Amino acid sequence: MGTNTEGDHFSSFGPVSIRTSDVDETRAICQEFFHPMTLDVPAGGTGFAFDGTVAQLGPLTVGDVGFGTEVSMACEHRQAYHLNVPLFGYLESEHGGQALRAGPGSGSLYQPEGPVRLPRLGAGLRLLAVRIDARALEAELESLLGRAIHGPLRLGPEVDFTTGPGRSLARLLTLVRDEMDNPDGLISQPLVASRLTHSVLTGLLMTANHRYREELCRPAPPSRPPSVQRAVDAIEATPDVPFTVHDLAKVAGVSVRSLQEGFREYVGMPPMAYLRRVRLERVHADMSASDGGSATVASVAHRWGFTHLGRFARAYRAQYGDLPFQTLRRRTG
Repeated sequence: MGTNTEGDHFSSFGPVSIRTSDVDETRAICQEFFHPMTLDVPAGGTGFAFDGTVAQLGPLTVGDVGFGTEVSMACEHRQAYHLNVPLFGYLESEHGGQALRAGPGSGSLYQPEGPVRLPRLGAGLRLLAVRIDARALEAELESLLGRAIHGPLRLGPEVDFTTGPGRSLARLLTLVRDEMDNPDGLISQPLVASRLTHSVLTGLLMTANHRYREELCRPAPPSRPPSVQRAVDAIEATPDVPFTVHDLAKVAGVSVRSLQEGFREYVGMPPMAYLRRVRLERVHADMSASDGGSATVASVAHRWGFTHLGRFARAYRAQYGDLPFQTLRRRTG
């Protein structure tokens, strides 16, 4: 099963409808479609029945599942996040040492690592179970941010579907579930299904708590034109170079006036002010990391292109609230 979500390469199956009263067959079905798992029936199998409808949409596997009697389950999530949304009843689970409870208007979200215990799935409980490929979700986030993320995503374990983006995500999931009963519908077309899948991934990223959520929900800045970006890249790569505004205009391939107007619109400040800010950031980083030795305010300032120490000190204080020697002394003292 691939995770590519674009057009003709969109990997999918189903919807598949399943009904069985065999416990062993149910274990095999759940493991094939979702995760390695164990399934126990406290009543010894009496009255047991499993029914479900399952479909894969690229990196999403979605199942509407229920059991005819009380069962307990344990899963080992590998390379996938998992979202359980009770359609009827309440769900109690344990993951990462935390007890979770979900019911109408909420869901439980599990990381792609470690066991999940569901000690009691009641006979009246019906779940929308959503397996989310971890690499696809993280790639979606990187695409939205326009940069790489570092380290695990660590989604929060509880999802609220009653307000804001969570309410919209619930409607998207409901649409997916409803379309699973319409095998000839548009969801069977890869171009439509792939766009719906991207919407679900984005909706989950904007609903669940994680360290990138605030950044993701902020309005995106306007895309910088190539000329401005070339100048920005030159400044960030070599801020110690004694650039003039004319030098930066040559790098950008535009006139000085066009560069200045472009920076004011897309960067929020003139080119030389941006250069000064980047240099101050490098000075601050160097002095904050200093372990003493031969580092002085003057040596660090000169390294990053500041030649007039008085003006440098005033600019540094305006940006950081300290004089440069105070930062250096706090680090070395």
